[in-house]
Amino acid sequence: METKKCKICGEEFSGEKKQAYCRVTKTRNCEICGKSFTYICAGATYKVTCSKSCCSKLIRRNKGREDIRECEICGESFEAKIPEARWCHQYRDVECKFCGKIFQRKCCSRPSQCCSVECRNSWMRRDSYKIKNDRICKYCGESFRPTQSQQVYCGNDWANCAFCGERFKLSVGSYKRHFDGIEISCSNSCSTFIQTKSEINKSKIKEYKNIEQWSKDFRSRYRRKPDRVDFYIYFGINPPASYKKYLKKSKGSILELVVCNYIDSLKIDYKYVRNNRMVVVPGSKGKWEIDIYFPDLKMGFEIQDFSTHSKDKDDEEANLPKKNGFKPFLKKGPIYHKKKRDAAWNMGIKIVEIWEDEIKNNSYKAIVRESLNEALQGEK
Repeated sequence: METKKCKICGEEFSGEKKQAYCRVTKTRNCEICGKSFTYICAGATYKVTCSKSCCSKLIRRNKGREDIRECEICGESFEAKIPEARWCHQYRDVECKFCGKIFQRKCCSRPSQCCSVECRNSWMRRDSYKIKNDRICKYCGESFRPTQSQQVYCGNDWANCAFCGERFKLSVGSYKRHFDGIEISCSNSCSTFIQTKSEINKSKIKEYKNIEQWSKDFRSRYRRKPDRVDFYIYFGINPPASYKKYLKKSKGSILELVVCNYIDSLKIDYKYVRNNRMVVVPGSKGKWEIDIYFPDLKMGFEIQDFSTHSKDKDDEEANLPKKNGFKPFLKKGPIYHKKKRDAAWNMGIKIVEIWEDEIKNNSYKAIVRESLNEALQGEK
């Protein structure tokens, strides 16, 4: 080992015979940006700049090709790398044009004027659209400050729902219809009730709209999940398809289930069968079923809803000509009901008809009790 003098830093070191550098890690400042960095004092790794960009700047400066320009946005001087350079692309502290907050902005072709999207939108509505004067509402006639360039209504009027009477704020779509005298509703549920002329109890509209909470309250009170019958008895209408996930699944029509629940509450000793195809009518292609049938009592109940059955003779099914390969749909009328009663009577079965309006006004309970009492007395 010999004592030598380093060719780069000039310090003495002990090394091999052919070693010319001390190979010690040292710290120095960059000749371009002045930033401190570490380097190894050796021939192949010796550095005077902290990065490649500073190294390229040093080379251009030494060769006399350095191009210093002034930024068109901030006015600071910068070195241009391309002939078309006009901005320094550095972050500078600027003031927001709308709220006055200080934020960092990059000097580029489209510099931001505001600190956030909200400030930018407010600034564009004020300066670009130039909405500074009040306008007169086209419908109610009151003055207002617009927030859009083509706004012609104030949007601050309230109205009462045509179905439930609840007061609500008018939307864009319902504003013109309200002043034209057209009935408007506060929600899609009330709109459906108006179109279908539903008979729901208006005092229970809030519970109907919040069906999830009603289902939870019912379960905590009765310790079971509500079904379609519970919904029909409480609200007076059939549940929509979107509410089925909150109700227990049950087969059959709601009107049949209501009558079956009442028969179960009477606790009679005879069992009944639902939708039993026992009666064969001469001349028919198949069997006609009885909705609720007591085999031991030889009697049954037919539940007639107004969607498929009618008391009017004008709605009677007939041998009408086919149109486009299909027969027109008509409700089952008095002739159909008489045929079914006669066919069942010939087999020794008595049929009692219960109509939808009788179920809604609870008069069906007296019909069921009297019919069952007559059948039980005849059995004795």
